[in-house]
Amino acid sequence: MGSVSRATETYLLLWGSAYWGIERDTAGRVAELWPLRPDRVRMLPDSRRYVRGFVYEHVGERAAYLPEEVVWFRHFNPLEEFSGLSSVAPARLAVEMGAEALKFNKNFFANSAVPGDVAVTTQEKPSDEEAAEFLERWDARFRGPGKAHRPVLLSRGMDVKRLGVSQKDMEFEAGLRWSVEGVWRSEGVPVRVRGCDAGERASAGAVPVAEHGGAGATAARGRCDEVAGTAVR
Repeated sequence: MGSVSRATETYLLLWGSAYWGIERDTAGRVAELWPLRPDRVRMLPDSRRYVRGFVYEHVGERAAYLPEEVVWFRHFNPLEEFSGLSSVAPARLAVEMGAEALKFNKNFFANSAVPGDVAVTTQEKPSDEEAAEFLERWDARFRGPGKAHRPVLLSRGMDVKRLGVSQKDMEFEAGLRWSVEGVWRSEGVPVRVRGCDAGERASAGAVPVAEHGGAGATAARGRCDEVAGTAVR
């Protein structure tokens, strides 16, 4: 059941919806539960029954489910009643900002901590061939961790200027922390958990969701109610 629960939480986080396909035995009892990828599930609305059924599509094959054969979880979506709202959606900008900052820092160190946002000026305008040759020689001399701390020699009349800002000026560490906290806020993680240090946070991770309160506990109770309601059908 642990893998089913993890899949369900992951699907709700990414898509805002999660589905369990129910397989029953000959006596009508629940025998198996299959987590269905939300992007492969199509819900069929009905004007009288609300939901006519579900269709699971994969590699050209289709499997049809009746409403009582599927447990349907979804986060409330004020814009579309038949589609859940992803938990990541409110924190998307925070997630993207953190990812881009990490890539920036990775590329910075992959380039031997030599800034890539530099402008090399000359007194005379170089030809396209001369510019391409200069860039090729620059990469050959400085790119890669094994070529760190090499001095740079410029020809007469050339100068190098740094563009943009440094990691210190753009507050790289604070930006990453803000990205993580943005995700925590969207998930309703309380301040007492996200405000502690790494060791305390690891211990706090063992605290049941119900003790956290807020969105996590409410969502957990809602999923239990949905499962219970489907199991008695």
